Amino acid sequence: MSADQLPTQSTPEAAGTESLAAQFVKFAPYAQFAPCAPFVPLRHVQTPADVRALALTPLDQAIQPRSTCELIRNAALAFGDKTALTFLPTAEPDPRPDAPSICWSYAQLLARVHQTANALFKLGLHHDEAVAVLLPACLEYHLALWGGAAAGIVQPLNPLLSDDKLVSLMNAAQARVLIARAT
Repeated sequence: MSADQLPTQSTPEAAGTESLAAQFVKFAPYAQFAPCAPFVPLRHVQTPADVRALALTPLDQAIQPRSTCELIRNAALAFGDKTALTFLPTAEPDPRPDAPSICWSYAQLLARVHQTANALFKLGLHHDEAVAVLLPACLEYHLALWGGAAAGIVQPLNPLLSDDKLVSLMNAAQARVLIARAT
């Protein structure tokens, strides 16, 4: 499946019509877990002493979600419409009218991660199977990485490797699905 072919039946814009909590309950990877509390900062980090105190906090107390997908879900519940990702399509200092920056809110990011994971499930991917991701640094890479992690095991691949090396890595991981850009 190419990144350009991800299904669009559940758009992030439509996500606003259904609560994030309702989307959470419907999403298959969460079915086995009782929802954990939405993200709440343990403490405000404003000084070097705050950073040191946070560094001494045991990880299981500092981060309660059990997966990256759950962490994104909690961020969406806590920060909803705030900007999660901004993609600059060019390195130009002044944005061009034909290439504006793209911003996704936490809610939009969560909806797209769910959409990607559901597309992988529809392709027959199981939670214990690998999905290989061969993409450059782009917004779709985040969806493939996090949606793939929600659906199964992600195998990020370096696009600069030779075809032989890529095939060898995918065979070693027994990847069932490859997400790449159509050329």
